[in-house]
Amino acid sequence: MKQAHSQQGFMLLESLIAILIFSFGVLGMVAINARSVQALSDAEYRSEASRLADEIASQIALGVTRGANRTVDAGSLAGFAYSGTASAADPATNAVQAILKNKVTTLPGAGALPQRVEVLGGFNEVRITLRWSAPSDQGNTRSHVLTTYIN
Repeated sequence: MKQAHSQQGFMLLESLIAILIFSFGVLGMVAINARSVQALSDAEYRSEASRLADEIASQIALGVTRGANRTVDAGSLAGFAYSGTASAADPATNAVQAILKNKVTTLPGAGALPQRVEVLGGFNEVRITLRWSAPSDQGNTRSHVLTTYIN
């Protein structure tokens, strides 16, 4: 009696296919993990920029001169106008420039990018623009803009 040998090696082939499918699954999970770490870093930089912009706005609100009727003297806002790189700021000038020089540089690449604190026309409007460039941005810059009204 002769046995059929046509089934030999079939279990080995099934095992190899199962290992291949499992490997694709593991590689997919590694890729998702890498992307989630990148998203987490981006969220951290954005929240830090938001916190620093709020801190700058608070320093401006604390430092303006208010009249007897609690209105802001618009001339006192002009001392906070600043546009340039964080490293060029003189910390002795005011607290805003100290934040730009000492704290904004905690954002990656922020020291080489222009940071802006602009006093705009009406209603005591102040616009704060913080820029940074994360290592994964490949030369692109990100920014956080806060527009506030000092009353």
